[in-house]
Amino acid sequence: MNGSSVMRSFDRLIDYNTAQLGAQSGSQHFIVDPDPGIQPSTYAAFGSGSLDLYAVICLSTPPITLTKTLTSPVPILAPTNVTFELAPVLTNTALFEGRTLAVTDTLPAGLTYTSATGTDWACSASGQVVTCIYTVPTGGGAVTQVPPVTLTAQVDAAMASGDYSNCAVLSDPESAPTDPAAIWLPLELATAPACADMPVRHLVDRYHYAVKYVCGAQDNDAEPEAATTLAQGRYFTEINILNPGYLAADLEKRVYPLTLDTTDVYREPAQTPATGGEDMTLNPGHATFDDCLKLGEMLGADDLAEKRASIGWLSITSPHPLDVTAVYTGRDIDRDNATSIDVEQVSGRVVQIAQ
Repeated sequence: MNGSSVMRSFDRLIDYNTAQLGAQSGSQHFIVDPDPGIQPSTYAAFGSGSLDLYAVICLSTPPITLTKTLTSPVPILAPTNVTFELAPVLTNTALFEGRTLAVTDTLPAGLTYTSATGTDWACSASGQVVTCIYTVPTGGGAVTQVPPVTLTAQVDAAMASGDYSNCAVLSDPESAPTDPAAIWLPLELATAPACADMPVRHLVDRYHYAVKYVCGAQDNDAEPEAATTLAQGRYFTEINILNPGYLAADLEKRVYPLTLDTTDVYREPAQTPATGGEDMTLNPGHATFDDCLKLGEMLGADDLAEKRASIGWLSITSPHPLDVTAVYTGRDIDRDNATSIDVEQVSGRVVQIAQ
């Protein structure tokens, strides 16, 4: 530590080129005194006067930490309440027994303070700034879990969708002791801000189309264990999508495979999330299509038509109405017999999604 420096975020650089290092008996820390010959009467309160800091305490682990956790389900759908938990943890109780701690949380614009509570905490708010005060009891032992603070705020309806970060800091609501023999660890230097990410979204109406697909070969003679999935044959699906309007449509396409090459069968109660997909913009008055080859690409696989039978759903979400048609083709497994074809118009419905 000799010759080291400490930077305070709101003050000047403090240089300890002449510091003396001495071990304190009965504790696990060291004290660096910037001027061992200084008299007690010249020590000023922390943050004011001619002396900015009396001692720096060096520990193998931080003596106090602050964590902040978003406890509300994500994403946060505005308008609603959002809840955070703020939890200071002491790993060296001797440094803080009887000491008062302050947790300050500045809420981002768009949040309105509702409440802040915690056992033995005194909390108040002024505008966006929430302050909670706690006095550490004595005789806490080697490790002390300070009771957490539960902070609740209202997410305003006008708050824009986005990913926000809300941070809190520990600070000293009281002045440092003027006694040069006192051990004092400024909280501004001891802890970093504790932040929690807060994804805010709004529910918006979208047109949704769910299209069934069947691709690949079902050979029940060669694989009798798969006979309950499909009738024997070769299957192909083509999904045609037309944007008939005068506005471009930003499409979200997601694939939900119920079987993939007959290796995964999501029969109830099993279920599957979307495991592939893509986003695209369909220009006004334009059309496109997805087939077994494209579905395989979205799933990170080869052409599904060339594999054992795969079935599933293609989900299409659009801000504007579309015309969606599915064309299903099937033929015998030996490719020699007649081919069947079926065309189905897929109806859309309005759903709400978080965006």
